[in-house]
Amino acid sequence: MAFIAQCLYCQNKMQAPASAAGMSVRCPKCQNFFTVFPMEQSSATQDGRFRAKPETAKAIPHPAPVSVEIALPVPVPLKVPAKRHSQVIGPAKARIPAIAHAPVNEASTNAPAADQEESPLEPPAILMSAAIEVRAPTIIFAESALEQKPAVPLLKRPGSMTGVVALVLTGLGLVCASFTPVALLTAPLSACGLLIGLAGWASLVGQPSRRTARALPIAASAIGAVVLFVAMIFPSALGPTYALVKQGGGSSAGLLKFIPIDLASGTATPLQDQGWANASLAAVQQDQIRVQILAAEFKTIDVRPEKPEITGKKFMVVQLRLQQVGATRGLEYHHWGPHSPWPDKPAPILLDAKGKPYRPLTFADGTLIHGQQIKKELYASATLPDFLVFDVPAAKGESYRLTLPAYAWGGKSDFKFALSANFMKH
Repeated sequence: MAFIAQCLYCQNKMQAPASAAGMSVRCPKCQNFFTVFPMEQSSATQDGRFRAKPETAKAIPHPAPVSVEIALPVPVPLKVPAKRHSQVIGPAKARIPAIAHAPVNEASTNAPAADQEESPLEPPAILMSAAIEVRAPTIIFAESALEQKPAVPLLKRPGSMTGVVALVLTGLGLVCASFTPVALLTAPLSACGLLIGLAGWASLVGQPSRRTARALPIAASAIGAVVLFVAMIFPSALGPTYALVKQGGGSSAGLLKFIPIDLASGTATPLQDQGWANASLAAVQQDQIRVQILAAEFKTIDVRPEKPEITGKKFMVVQLRLQQVGATRGLEYHHWGPHSPWPDKPAPILLDAKGKPYRPLTFADGTLIHGQQIKKELYASATLPDFLVFDVPAAKGESYRLTLPAYAWGGKSDFKFALSANFMKH
């Protein structure tokens, strides 16, 4: 059977079916939920339990909203490597209002105290405001990291560039020492390299620079000083071409030059006497070829094929050394004798103190002396050892004179050497 129910909040009356008794329904007017009971059965109970009389209700004070300001800790700035943006997040504040309770229904506050103890108040609605105000982070760039200067290449630094120039000049001086026309530029170029290297090193004194930037001009100065010292004191160490030019010679076509074997000896003995070079002191040079007598001794020789009449017999052996001192072209050397392209031309001659001539030992049947050169190509700065074999002179311990025709290496005159008695090895 249907009955009349009344909303406890808005006092709206409505008709409900019997099956709805005791159920919680929503009021169509105020949209609040309440328990449905017949109005005639629960009017007294409902009025006592859920309705408070206005005159007896006690005012409940509403708490005032409280604002709480929280200061978050400031994080420590992090150190970051160069070329990266470092940032510091500034202090962030959050403002959180306090929780406020909604006001209680005035109808419930009018209930008597006794009724309030018997029937508890309805659960108050809780209203929460969670508005949070957060400040934007502050970003600070590390200017010291962004202002780093880019690395300067080694060759673009002033001190390093002067060191490179000094090294180039010194290297050019060493190259010039191998060419007769420009050999005299060796000392000036090495001196310029020394001075420029010192100037580059002086420009870096007191300035912040890397070790490599300072090492280059210092090394260039040291190399220039060494080359200059050698060029002035020991010219033979820079090669035969520079030694010849330093001695006052040159490369006059066809002109014979007497080159001292030891430039630092300082002996007062003349290098030559009437065109005969002292074999113990000097070598003879013409154009690009230089010939020196290394030794003269009496010993046995080895021939191929062997000959009984030669085995165990002593001969006078003169050791030669030919050197190509030029750098323009190669020379072709042919040993004197029947195997040369000029068998009819004069052969070398050895004269004793009485003027008796001796001819080199040769064999018409094709027998070769072991170790003797037949044909050889002489390239730039190359040396070639060779020797001549003569019959033993009748009088040993005397001085001798040796004439070497220059056609063997393409020369135009004869090379003449004087072999003193002290030069001979017995």
